[in-house]
Amino acid sequence: MNPSDRFLNRTLGGGVTLDVGCYLVELALLAACDHRQSHRSLIAPIKESKRNYLRPDGIVATGHGVYRGLSFPVDVESSFSLRWGGGSNGIAASCEYAQSAGTGFDASHDSPCEKISIDGKTLMQDEIQSTGDARKDEEVDFTMVASFQASFRRPSTFGVEYIFEKGRVLVDGPGNCPSEMTIFEHTQPFGPLVGETKIRFPLPQIKDALLEYGRPNYPRPEGFVYVIDAIEECMREKGVPGKVKGPLVGPGCLELEENTIEEQLVTVDITEEVLKKMDYFG
Repeated sequence: MNPSDRFLNRTLGGGVTLDVGCYLVELALLAACDHRQSHRSLIAPIKESKRNYLRPDGIVATGHGVYRGLSFPVDVESSFSLRWGGGSNGIAASCEYAQSAGTGFDASHDSPCEKISIDGKTLMQDEIQSTGDARKDEEVDFTMVASFQASFRRPSTFGVEYIFEKGRVLVDGPGNCPSEMTIFEHTQPFGPLVGETKIRFPLPQIKDALLEYGRPNYPRPEGFVYVIDAIEECMREKGVPGKVKGPLVGPGCLELEENTIEEQLVTVDITEEVLKKMDYFG
């Protein structure tokens, strides 16, 4: 990459977040959608639009535009985290520790809270556990944190890892078109590993006719075949948008069930907010 590349040109949509970071957001939304639906379905059906219930409750981001000693008005490297659940302010509860006798200082923070405030209500130590047990019976709270790093300066495995309370899924890179992943099972968050399953699946094939347009400059463009196949199937079922005659007439395939327009708009909203946090538009 040299200073004249599009990747470093703001007017041409440069910057690592716009180039690859938006795909990282999409990976988080895939997990958030399934995770939130599985939790909310235990309580009540989700009534609001996907654009509302997929929107994170908190976003933090930072980045810089230094490349080979030069500063550019785009993000050459970025790091950002998205948070769902936990209230609008994240860690909303406050804790009061017991004061040491004869001093104005509290005791060691290794000790449990003497008082804790949740939703504006102060609870004593003996009430905290019972309140937590009661909340477990009322509903299952949805919480999720996704953290990413993207860079034009450093090599990457392009791997993706999903971590859950009792296990994790490691998707081997490149994440845009993986062919292997490993599922690790645990009994509890800090419990021993009790199972490890490796899953392999073949990649789609690129037709030789497409190669005449040149080799791609990113790993495994075969991944686009999945999208192309899904669009073709959608048009066979619903027709081609704007077509008034012919074998594929219908209301028109305007979006895919696997990636609706609402979901795409959420990706745009989050990516824009990440850029704002980095002062990309400043």
